[in-house]
Amino acid sequence: CTERKTKELFLESVSSCTVIIAIPNIGSQAQQNDGMFRNNTHCLVDESSMLEWLKKRQAEVTYATFDILTCQTYQTLEDNDPNLLIISHKEADHLQNILAKYHCPELLDQPIRTNMGSQKDDLQILVRQVNGQGLVNLLDWLKAKQLTIEWALNLRKGASCQAKTKHMEDELFACPFGALSVSAKAIQNW
Repeated sequence: CTERKTKELFLESVSSCTVIIAIPNIGSQAQQNDGMFRNNTHCLVDESSMLEWLKKRQAEVTYATFDILTCQTYQTLEDNDPNLLIISHKEADHLQNILAKYHCPELLDQPIRTNMGSQKDDLQILVRQVNGQGLVNLLDWLKAKQLTIEWALNLRKGASCQAKTKHMEDELFACPFGALSVSAKAIQNW
């Protein structure tokens, strides 16, 4: 995934992980623990608990694009000039079919993408704000505080060569097939 999509994925990942990991599946029983309360329809999460969980960078929020696509990564790619293809995550099924056609025909037309969200309860997640301003929907809270959270928790420490990643994204998103062949020369131009 790429930087522009990282913000959307960050929101998605945090909300998914909040449901899947931070809040145990407890059926019809209400439960309260570690700054969270959950029943069948609602989950209330204390803002301080949510921030502590984000600070730990667990599950889907462990790594971000800027952790992987660093100056060192680009330099290694430039030095070794491998055959590298970057694709949009939306093209994973298409890539699998191309590979299966030649290497694993039994996997043809078998999607690898799964919507894990379809298996989750229809649960409304609300953040209980520290400042006493009441309850806020999790996605609204994340959208409002994402940049502040990244800065305050120093989530981008070690990030480098973000401009190269943005140039790569521009080329990837300009391609109607959602795929980009990467070469040493392309990296130099980014």
